[in-house]
Amino acid sequence: MMDSLLKKDGFLNWMKSHMAMNLTKQGIESTLEDDLNKFIQTALTKHKINKSSICNSCTTELILSCPTKNFCDKGRQNRCVSHSSTIQGEVPGRKCAKDICHHIRDEIRKQHRQIPNWKSTDATRWCTDLVEIAKCFVPPTNRYRNAKSLKDVDFNGYLSILICKKSFGRTMPNLLREKVNKVTKMRDMGNDIRHSGDLIVSRTNLETYIDSLISLLSDAECLAHNETAQEAVKQLNLLKKNEITVHVEDLNKALETAGEEIDSSTGKEKEMQNKEDAMQIPRKLINDIKSEVANKETLPLAQLDYIVTIKLQALIKMKEEIKSEVVDEILRKGIANDFPQQAYGFDILSCLKYKRLCKRLRHDLVKFYKRSQGTLPISPLVIENDVPLEEVYVQPTIRSIEITNAFLDANNASSKNEICSYKDIFFSGKQPYTEVYVIAKAGIGKTSFVKKVCLTWCQAHLPVIKAAMFYQTEDLTSLKMFDFIVFLYL
Repeated sequence: MMDSLLKKDGFLNWMKSHMAMNLTKQGIESTLEDDLNKFIQTALTKHKINKSSICNSCTTELILSCPTKNFCDKGRQNRCVSHSSTIQGEVPGRKCAKDICHHIRDEIRKQHRQIPNWKSTDATRWCTDLVEIAKCFVPPTNRYRNAKSLKDVDFNGYLSILICKKSFGRTMPNLLREKVNKVTKMRDMGNDIRHSGDLIVSRTNLETYIDSLISLLSDAECLAHNETAQEAVKQLNLLKKNEITVHVEDLNKALETAGEEIDSSTGKEKEMQNKEDAMQIPRKLINDIKSEVANKETLPLAQLDYIVTIKLQALIKMKEEIKSEVVDEILRKGIANDFPQQAYGFDILSCLKYKRLCKRLRHDLVKFYKRSQGTLPISPLVIENDVPLEEVYVQPTIRSIEITNAFLDANNASSKNEICSYKDIFFSGKQPYTEVYVIAKAGIGKTSFVKKVCLTWCQAHLPVIKAAMFYQTEDLTSLKMFDFIVFLYL
């Protein structure tokens, strides 16, 4: 998960998909509410019940017979656990004393395309809270049990109500005519996004999903003339163009969902987690973004993009530091076999192999330089009398100039900085130069200087040696573009 999450665009698209879900949910909320209100009123009218009459004494256990699918659980000796706590002297499947609740129960069964989710609903509130009716049409899980209003039901629950409640088959025939239809495909796509594991969504999948949501909200027979739905369509189009203003409340809901997915995907590794564990990085990203937007109500999507970019850059650096520390510790203690291969979110064995190869390469390179560059001829006429470089080398005065303009005359440049360390030769701030030119008159010591650099610097900074290309020259007019020039003076 971690390597994928640290790719900015994919994670941003994942968050945008959740924003799209929330916008669509807001667009269809009033339609669901109207339908549920109509359901209650129709049930009361059909059975000639006074609309002012309510009942709050019929529990779900008593209003349902035993056994009832999606409600009864068998315990020991095949006794029904769900009905074991019923009121003494009462039997399951009774009629409501006020002649209301059992009629609502039967109407729910008639309206449901399959089997209602009885476990999540509270029958004592059927007459007062629409959400308790809605809970009968959501997936049969405990996720919706604590919902206090329709707003507390997530977008997946909203789509399930559209799919499972028969009345929407009449008001949205174009979307729900087939068993596998646009809404079921949209629900499956939403589940794939929510439970993606790596929290990554491609740009193509995001646009396809937003187009599907716009198609739902533009259904001519139900939502096309609904002001709330059409406002959601406008916002979805702005989201698609990255021009929307994000509500922080909606953003936090997406981030909370991301946190839940991180927790579920890393549950098996929890015993391995500690302050240095790289699997904490995805969770840290979520928390850092939430902290950054905590005091805001809204922010432009471009600003959110910037915030995510900055946080990801910091976490990428943190990840590399953690990886280096972990691998160095394993090498030092020799405990590689005690760690699962992916315990810290990266392939430990591959990193160990790379470290060992780098160490061997550095060792071989040092030996090669000592053999090929470790001596200096006293005279070109007497080759056999070469002497060790360390015995005759004298550090020259060195100055540098950094040039990025191909037409700048390096000889006439005014800012020539004296070099006091090898690091100043190779680095511009924290970034290494890709090319280094050594400039001096003949006989000043360009060759001996480069030999000395190779012998000394490569022992500790092999990657830099591989990146920096050395050029020895006296003719500046032949150089068209370069990063860095070193001047040698006596």
